[in-house]
Formats: sequence, C-alpha cells, structure tokens
Amino acid sequence: MIKDTEQSSLFFAKGYVHKIYKKSRLLYDSIHFESEMASLKKLSGSKFFIDCFDIGDGEYKMDRYDFELGSTTKLNYDNLHRILFSLSITEILEDLDEILRLLKLNNIRHRDIHPGNLLYSEREKCLKLTDFYWSDDIDNKIDLPIPNKEHPFPLNGNYGTDDELAIKRIKTEIEDYYYVFVQQREKIQANFISSVGHGAYKDGSSVFKGYAYHIIDIPGFKEAITYHKNTCIEEYKVIKNTLPIIPETFIDIGAAEGYFTFNLLRDFDISRAYAYEADINVSSFLHRVKFLYRLPQLEVRGKFDDSINLYRDFDIAIWLNSHMWVYKQLGKEKALQCMANVLKHCKYMYFQTCGAYGSGMYKVAEYKNEEDIYHMLMDAGAKDVQVVAKFIGSHGAPRHMFLVQGEGE
Repeated sequence: MIKDTEQSSLFFAKGYVHKIYKKSRLLYDSIHFESEMASLKKLSGSKFFIDCFDIGDGEYKMDRYDFELGSTTKLNYDNLHRILFSLSITEILEDLDEILRLLKLNNIRHRDIHPGNLLYSEREKCLKLTDFYWSDDIDNKIDLPIPNKEHPFPLNGNYGTDDELAIKRIKTEIEDYYYVFVQQREKIQANFISSVGHGAYKDGSSVFKGYAYHIIDIPGFKEAITYHKNTCIEEYKVIKNTLPIIPETFIDIGAAEGYFTFNLLRDFDISRAYAYEADINVSSFLHRVKFLYRLPQLEVRGKFDDSINLYRDFDIAIWLNSHMWVYKQLGKEKALQCMANVLKHCKYMYFQTCGAYGSGMYKVAEYKNEEDIYHMLMDAGAKDVQVVAKFIGSHGAPRHMFLVQGEGE
C-alpha cells in the first residue's frame, strides 16, 4: 500500500513503513528532514515515539504499527473502541500527557499533533507520536524556513500547531466520547450479570449466578464482574512462552469469557480466530464484545461437537479444560472423533482435561494418569505429544497441559 502526502510518500510493507521525501521539494525538505532526524534521535529509547532505521538521503524506515487514533481533523471512534479493548481511559490520557511531557523535556515542538499522527502499538500497549516533519528542536538551532504561501504550516484541522493545545483538544474529544462508550459497555455488563450462571447451561458453565467462569481481561469488565477461577492467567503465560510458531490463526474450544482468545488477539497479528462456547449466555457476551471492540477477525460460535466440520486449517488450537464436558455429552467415540477433527486441521494444540486423578465437576474416569491422556491424543492422530506444564491452583488437583503436534498445514 502507498500513501502520498504533500511532503512525502509512505510505502507500507509487512512490519515496516518506508518514508521517502519527494525530490521536487528536497531542497526545502532537506532542512526539515535534518530537523526530524535530530528530534527523533533525542527521543529515541522512549516507547512513545517511533524509532527509525535504514536512514538515507531524504528517506528512512520505521516499524509499522496497528492503526492511527484518527485523521488530521478528527478521532476515529472505531479505532478508539479497539484501543479500549486493551487500555483503560486513564492509560490513554496518561500516554498523551507523557508524550507532551517528553517533548517539553527535550525542548522539541512537534507542531503537527493530531489523531492521524498518533499511532497505536498493540505489542507495546501505548500510543506513539510520529511524523516530525514540522518539528522544531530548540537545542539544535536549525534555521527552518519561514512558513509562507508556498510552504505553509500543516493543515491539521482543528488541532493547530501548539502542542499543548492540540493534546488538550484530543483529550477532551476522547473524554467526551468515552461517556457514550461506557453506556454501551455497561449495558453488556448488566446483561451478562443478569443472565450467566442462572441454569440455562450447566455443562461447564459457572455455577455461580452473575459470576464469570474466568477473569474477563478487558478494562472495565475486569473490575466490574466477579470471576470464579484465575488459573487461565498462568496457563496463558505457558502458552505464550512455549509457542513453537508465531500464530496468525487459531481456534479456541470452550472459550468461556475469552481470556485466551482476547490475549492471543492482542499479542499476535491474528487474521482469523474462532471461539467456540456452548453456554448461550456466554457466547452471546462474546458476540457483544466482538462488536463493541471492533474485532472483525473473530468469529464466535456455539457448541463444539461431532457435527462440526472444520474446513480450514489453523496454526494453533486451544482446548483447555472443556474436553471432559464434550466427553460427558457425546461419549468416548464421538469425543475422540472431535479430537481427530481438531488435530487434522491444526499445526499445534494446547490441551488440558480432567482425568480420574484430577479435581472438578466432571472427570473422565478412564484417564488414570497423564500416560492415558497421551495415548488418547496419539490415537486421535497426534504426531507428537509433550507435557509443558502441570497446574494445581484453583483446580484443586493436578492437571497437565499438553503441547500436541497436529496434521494441519
């Protein structure tokens, strides 16, 4: 993808952006380029500003980030929704304050702050200020051309060239819209609390009325909704630290309130994800979260059973602590059929179930030890099986986590 501006062309590649100043303006722009490089050098090392590399004559490359906060004239509310999936309103406003503080500390005037120059990095969970074309490094004493009709100051909409006033305006716009956002979020929270755990589905669902089974790892929900278990936190750490590949697609079976799904979406560049959850109240919640936080790559589905035909391959599958409920409902042979279906279509699977030696509402009695689970996985078509962790925690007794190599391409 290529984006042209008055001063430069931006070439978007996988993982980075190549910025090239236009040669027709190079005499004028070379001074701005020198000033931009000086500003970025002073600010290097801070996560709130971009780092550039492969610097040449009027060009450089920088890391590519997820998206902008908006345009030169306004916020993009869809993008703000997506940021609020990972950051609280307080964290967003603090990021903006810190950007302004660091500019002042380093005697730099950016002079072109607007939502289009504020990028969001999901990996670093922060906003970043970019495009220092108009910046003025007071310490560097570069004589910038005086703006005139041919070379005016940037036309950045409502935000002006005063950094402090621009940040103040952006913060005000975010805070004003946040009131609308919170109303939508609280409506989802109220619906969840009034419906979940009220007997509509008991095979694996939380038994406590109004409780989430797992912690809901989204700002606002995390603080407002009580949860039953938090072992998912340590389980996800093991997954993230032992992944044999960098996933672009995944399937989460028995997704509950989405702890694994949400964090995989944040931590990796995911193009496609399926979250299966049998409890209709919980899957309804996942649907609402998908739309509130603008997660188009996520597909929320219902019960996973032997009627499911996976017609696509996935990089990884997450099947933790819900297999025993599939076994209870379908029996041994159909549960094995479900397992074979998943292994056929995934490269790797993280798997955990409750055997006779475990503790929980339902246990698979024939699994006397971890070796029995190993043999079941191999019988279902696994290429390789290894234990990567053993958890006790809120399960009350050991449960082994297996990393399983499947047949997917």
